[in-house]
Amino acid sequence: MLHPIIGTLVVALSVLEKGHLELQLRVAARNGNVADLARIVKAAESGPVDFDLNLDPAFISASAHGRILAMRYLMDKGASDTTGALIAASHRNQIQAARFLVYHEARFVDEIDLRLAMVAAGSTGSAETEFMLLTKIIRE
Repeated sequence: MLHPIIGTLVVALSVLEKGHLELQLRVAARNGNVADLARIVKAAESGPVDFDLNLDPAFISASAHGRILAMRYLMDKGASDTTGALIAASHRNQIQAARFLVYHEARFVDEIDLRLAMVAAGSTGSAETEFMLLTKIIRE
């Protein structure tokens, strides 16, 4: 039987390691480094404690920087915050990332999400993305 202090230390170290892995995940996603993303996810799955990584912050970061391959990888692994990712991409005028999210066959983006993203694009002068979103709203 483990001493209670050792058990507490193991839990504390696990929480710190999970936070570190999620930070590395966001950096790899921002840089579009799919190989690092795969390595980090695999490390989280095969470690001594099976971490349930939150992939959405990394997904949003990849979207904000237009890293479509990283976005696709994270979506395949379970990232699901399409609204946050669309707003982040629109805010930074990442039209290819926004288009990928809006027209991706496995994702549904409703009109409210499109309007929120359009406001984000308009607030930063991202005219191209704003126009693409407006066109999508009109065509639906």
